[in-house]
Amino acid sequence: MSSTRKLSELIVEYVAKNPNLKSTTRARRKYIWDLLIEAVGDIDIADFGYCQAEDFQQFLYGRDLAPSSVKSYRKAVQSMMRWSWRRP
Repeated sequence: MSSTRKLSELIVEYVAKNPNLKSTTRARRKYIWDLLIEAVGDIDIADFGYCQAEDFQQFLYGRDLAPSSVKSYRKAVQSMMRWSWRRP
């Protein structure tokens, strides 16, 4: 994985490499990813760490989302991050 990829590039690649995603799942993940970028900026994926994850969580709570929604959004981001870290 190139260390100079931005979060905005990662979601494009994720969607392209997972063509079997339902359109609703694809749209939801893009929406959540846009929230992540809004919360932490369009940073390099290599710079994303625990502090950015905490910032994202606080951003979501600041939007008055229910704890279950925050957990759901975190899990969606976590699965996409895990996917990116496993890629060469």
